[in-house]
Amino acid sequence: MRIARHIGIWCFTGLTAATLIGCADDQRPRDVPSSAMNKVAGDQRLVYTASEPGTVWVTEGANNILYSTPVVPGDRVVLDPDAGKLMLNSQVVLDKDVNHVDHKIFFTAGPAPVRPEPVVASDSSKLRTQGVPMTALIGGEGKDRVEYTAPRDGFVWITDEDQQRVLYSGPASRGDIFTIDPQKNMMTLNGQPLAKQDLNHNNHRIFFSSERPYWHPAGEESAAAETLVRPTDVPIEAVKRADGSDRIDFVATTDGTIWVADMTTDRTVYTGRVLTNDHFTLDPSANRLTLNVEPVRTPELAHDHYAIFFSGR
Repeated sequence: MRIARHIGIWCFTGLTAATLIGCADDQRPRDVPSSAMNKVAGDQRLVYTASEPGTVWVTEGANNILYSTPVVPGDRVVLDPDAGKLMLNSQVVLDKDVNHVDHKIFFTAGPAPVRPEPVVASDSSKLRTQGVPMTALIGGEGKDRVEYTAPRDGFVWITDEDQQRVLYSGPASRGDIFTIDPQKNMMTLNGQPLAKQDLNHNNHRIFFSSERPYWHPAGEESAAAETLVRPTDVPIEAVKRADGSDRIDFVATTDGTIWVADMTTDRTVYTGRVLTNDHFTLDPSANRLTLNVEPVRTPELAHDHYAIFFSGR
């Protein structure tokens, strides 16, 4: 483990404005290898959870390395400017000069360090958007780009904590990579777009649980609370993938069934089978539902609040 500060290299002059912007987006201190992936970035609280052995670097701007350490799967790095602390799991590793400036957490895979398995602090005390169970841990958090790799099969929730909304929820397989990129206004799973949302530079979180939400017994606090709000003909195992009052786009990540629900009138306006990578669009302003650009039958669409539910069964 080491803590260091290093004066890095700025982008060369004489480049076009577009080139300078692209260079600034990936600026890093010289000691951070080019192979290291930028996992989380922003000037607020950042969280990164390692899914495999390797090394992390926490940087400040383009010049400084605040902290670097080997990690094992499950290790979690938390940078909290409000508290002025940088933590590895429950241990404070830096408690000064942690301010509200641009930070990034880089990661590169490598041999596992020889040390005991980490004890990861519980997130049970963290306030969270309704519908995310207390058993789910924060895998990534930030106001800019956030990336998280599922360490095993389970379930993922992506939330906008400022607006208290679940932007996406769904099953995850071991090794799946979920990315939030407000600059590109995209959420992706393994590089493929997920349900379209208008992403702001709000505080986003990616939660993960190895327990699927509908496995919880009745009465326990879980995402089952979200599944209660749906028309009666939408099965409980179907997960809400997108919702809104304007155009909604949904891309199927596996074969399955979708239900389009008018949440204002509590009725299902469409249900049908979809295949992997099928693109479904709901557009109330155009009074259209389309599957791979082709219109599908539907009653007249009012300007209500709609939700798209999906089940892989």
